[in-house]
Amino acid sequence: MFIKFERTISINMILWIRTMKNKLYFLLIQRLLSFLFFLATACGLLASLVYSQENGIVFTSGFEEGNKSIWDDSDPNPDSTNLLIEDPGPFNKEGNHVMRLRVPPGRGGADLVKVLPASYDKLYARWYMMWEPGYDFNARNHGGGLHAGDRNNLGRSNYQPLGNDWFSTWIEPAESKLNLYTYYRGMYMDCSNPQGQCWGDHFPCWFDEGEHFCDKPEHRETIMPPVMENGRWYCIEIMLDAGTPVQSDSEADGVANFWIDGIEYGPFRHLWLRTTSDLKISILWLSLFHHSEHSVEGILLDEVVVSTEKIGCGQPQSIENESIENNYKIIPDYFNKTISVSGISSEISDLKIEIYNILSNRIYLNVLQNTNNIFEISYKDFPSGIYFLKLFSGNSIIIHKLILL
Repeated sequence: MFIKFERTISINMILWIRTMKNKLYFLLIQRLLSFLFFLATACGLLASLVYSQENGIVFTSGFEEGNKSIWDDSDPNPDSTNLLIEDPGPFNKEGNHVMRLRVPPGRGGADLVKVLPASYDKLYARWYMMWEPGYDFNARNHGGGLHAGDRNNLGRSNYQPLGNDWFSTWIEPAESKLNLYTYYRGMYMDCSNPQGQCWGDHFPCWFDEGEHFCDKPEHRETIMPPVMENGRWYCIEIMLDAGTPVQSDSEADGVANFWIDGIEYGPFRHLWLRTTSDLKISILWLSLFHHSEHSVEGILLDEVVVSTEKIGCGQPQSIENESIENNYKIIPDYFNKTISVSGISSEISDLKIEIYNILSNRIYLNVLQNTNNIFEISYKDFPSGIYFLKLFSGNSIIIHKLILL
């Protein structure tokens, strides 16, 4: 009996050990799978970062972060002036968020500051902007743009930069038409005293034909910018090229340019922006400033991108999965470098598939006819990064965000 009891204990011990081993194996496998998932996610984020850097993207925000921590303002961006609100935005997206800037009564401003991850000789910045219904264009105001030099000089006025300290260009309405209001070493339009009575140049300059302000014909309008309207979205893009550091205006080759809804209104060349190569563009400044009384209504901002390459007006940069009812499944296969699109009905005679990179450039197009259930796309030639796959069928559209490794 003792032997039988001992054998029973031994068997139970063996079963217990096996159970513990199985639990241990399970925990190890669980930990391993968690680690692999973390590694894949990290690789995806790293690949996206590398892709962005290789393709010129410096900074992007669609205001879907859920807070304002991505910005670098000295103030906390209070909701009274800087409010994230739900709004369909420029692409009429349900659940989309935008930034609303409103200035308190009287003289003052509301802004967003982004200190860029490096400094640059040439940059493009694009954002979508709406002046709210009821906004008063007659109230004197200033906008925002790109800045080189110490951030303490943001918004500085009535002073001519020295060429080694700072320069800025802001896009803003004058007479309800957009222009680049620019402070830089070579200012000449309204600068009787560089140290005390010196205000920024306007590009284009349409105030006269050279009698007082617009002395240089190359800086006058070739195409007059349109009168802006409130209550509608505009795609705004600016470019600033610091040019060669030189010691005189006659040698200057800096350039500024801007586009409204893809239409170019520059370029404005031969700008003396700097005297030293140490002075580079390093800050994006989105701003609304009023000199005196003004309307309560302000501006809405969305889909902000800063890049070393031209950006253009395309699909938003931070788009999420969005569709009407559908049965499609879009799955990347990282081992075989393919994208599988399944759930294609045989009743669909024409299905158009497009793929865009993060710069909104279309890199793939195919129209499928009478394809049944499944279709594969090879992405072997695509750099790793973020992409947007769009499916068109009749009046339906599906947009799917992909991270391809």
